[in-house]
Parts: sequence; C-alpha cells; structure tokens
Amino acid sequence: MDNIKQDMSVASSFTPNAETSARFERFSGFLNTDPKNISLRLNAIELGIECQAWDKLGQLVADGISLAPDNASLHAHAGMLALRDQNYILACEHFEFVITSDNFVSDASVLYNYAFARFYLAEYERAHSILIQIPPTSMIQKSVNVLSARCLHHLGKPEEAIELLRLIPAEEMDAEAQGVLALLLHETLKETDASEAANRALSLNPVQLDALLARASLEAESDRFDNARRDYIVATTAHPGCGRAWSGLAQIDMRDMQFDKAQEELELAVKLMPDHIGSWHMLAWIHILHGRAEDAKYAFDRSYEIDRSFGETHGGFAVVAAMQQQRKLSEQHMRRARKLNPEGFSVHYAELLLLKAEGRHDEAKALYDNVMSTAKLPSGDIMGVLVEQRLAELSSKSNPVLH
Repeated sequence: MDNIKQDMSVASSFTPNAETSARFERFSGFLNTDPKNISLRLNAIELGIECQAWDKLGQLVADGISLAPDNASLHAHAGMLALRDQNYILACEHFEFVITSDNFVSDASVLYNYAFARFYLAEYERAHSILIQIPPTSMIQKSVNVLSARCLHHLGKPEEAIELLRLIPAEEMDAEAQGVLALLLHETLKETDASEAANRALSLNPVQLDALLARASLEAESDRFDNARRDYIVATTAHPGCGRAWSGLAQIDMRDMQFDKAQEELELAVKLMPDHIGSWHMLAWIHILHGRAEDAKYAFDRSYEIDRSFGETHGGFAVVAAMQQQRKLSEQHMRRARKLNPEGFSVHYAELLLLKAEGRHDEAKALYDNVMSTAKLPSGDIMGVLVEQRLAELSSKSNPVLH
C-alpha cells in the first residue's frame, strides 16, 4: 500500500440539509453582534461542519482561536480543517495542543484524526500508538481498525493487519475495509481470498483504490494483461495521484513494448512516490534499452539515495559505465553488486556489454550460456523478460536491436 493516498474520511462527517444550513446562517449572524461568545461560536462551527460550509469555517475557527487561544475544542476543529487541506503538520500541531491540554478527556474522533495526520506524514508507528489508545467500544472502531491495518502493513506486519480487519463485523466491512484486506491478502500470497475480497470491494465501490491495485496485480500475475490494464486505467483515472497505479500501468505497457508511454507513466510514478526503488529501476532500464546512459544513471542515482545497499542499483551503475565503455568503473560496480546480490542479472548485462564492445564474441556466448544455465534471472517480471532478450542479443555476433 506504499504511497496510496485516497479519501479515508476523518471522523467528523455529516449529511447537510436545508434546515441545518439556515440555522448556521442565523448563528453566524448572531456572532456578528457577539463575536466574543465562544459557546455561540462553537455551536456555529458544529452547524457549519454539518452543512459543510467549508469556505466559511476557516475564518470562524481562526477568529475563535485568536479570541480564546487555549480553547481545546477550537483547536480540534482547526486540526480537522487542516486535514481537509492536507496540511498534516499543522493538523498535528492543533491535535497535540488538544490532547495535552489539562482538561482533555479521551475523544475517539480527535485521536483518530491525529493518527490520520501522522499516518500521512509516514509516521506509521506513532500513528498506530495513537490508535491503540481509542477504546474498542468506540463508535468509529471500524475506521480505527482499517487505519491501524494500514499502519501495520507499513510496519511490516501484514498478518497482524489482516487479523485486525477480520475483527470487523461482516455487516460493517465496507468497500475500503474489503479493499485493504484484498491488498494485504494479495501481498501475503493468499490469491483466492484476495480476489474475492477485491471483487466484494469493487461491487460496493467500482473505484476503490486498494481493491483495484490488488485485482490488477492478480490479473497481471495470471497473464490476463488486458484485464490488468483495465483496472490500472480505472485506478489512474479515478486516483491520478496514486504512483503505484501509474507504475503498474507502465509495467503492462512495457510488456507491449510501448516504451514511450511507459516512460511517461513511470516519470509520473516517481514524481508521486519518489521513494519507490522499483519504479526508478524500471525507468532506468527503459533508458538503457534506448541507449540513454546519462538518463539511466540519473534514475539509478535516485535509487541509490533511497537504499545504498541494493545490489541491482550497483549493477545498474555497472551497466551505465559499460555503456560508456568505462571498464574499470564498471568492474568496480560489478564487485559491489556481486557482494550485495550474487544472483543479480545487471552484472551479467554489463559484462556482456563490455565483451560485445571489445568484439569478444566467443567469450560473450560462453558467458550467456553460463548465465542461462546457472543464474537466477527474474521470472514473470516484465523487465526481466526484456533484459533476457537483450542478453541473448549481446551474446550473438550480430549487432543488437533495441526492441
């Protein structure tokens, strides 16, 4: 679920109606003659939330805090408004003020919203520690369990996350809960259960992001690429800010040799989730297959910034150096790559590039035969398939063709 940002509604939600809107306008009018009446202001804010008068609430809350800077309720509302604006740092500041105030009584909505803000700051352990403070009898327990499951997933505890979702009563398993469950089941290799959960989620909400990602991955893994493409297109259309969806769509386009399209999608993916090594590597290999060494190096540099111990990144650097006929530098990266990942395929690619450039065709053919018989190349991976094709070309006496 890396970098999935969607509308996980905060705990304050109401259905507006005309009567409520009229009451809000009356209360707002009263405040014009009695602006220092904090109780009246809080009543007006509650009505404004209920009728979703977001354009007016910001000023009401800000004016209230300037008049009563120690009022915890005003800070709670300010935190919720900051969440709506995706200003998670500001939201945390307001919620921290609330929960550290002397008269704070455990409030499920405030704690949930505070955890929500911490989650989107990628502070998953802290968010989870806040959520476990909410009593299990809370009226928003389903939302608490779903957000807790997301945190646990990021903390590398998918089985615990699944168990937490299983605690939600069947009648409360809405589209989001089913979608998160589907993604977790897929990532723990429970394909049949994952497919069922994804379909349940999408029957409730055809654009539920987690379910779309889970089902698209399952379809691609079963070689049903047209189905996978459809789900990824729905995901990128409904959730254009989801880097994982763009990366998944790029993999399908790469399989179909639509490299220019895949490159555009990957450039968007790494912009949306710059800490995703897999997308940087796919983008780098597109550049390699087109002979763009410097562009490939830039992508590998970004990957290296994320994780300096990833063997295939060093293998990628070896490939780039080999493309530029820098044998010593390439061999230096090869040694590092082999130490970190003896089974990586990038090193073999770099070796073949060097042998090919030096016209050592017999040695290239011998290396290729050895690689095919002993090395562990990626199976079922689109990039791996393309690289295998290139390895074969580089081992031959003819000039290689990019695609």
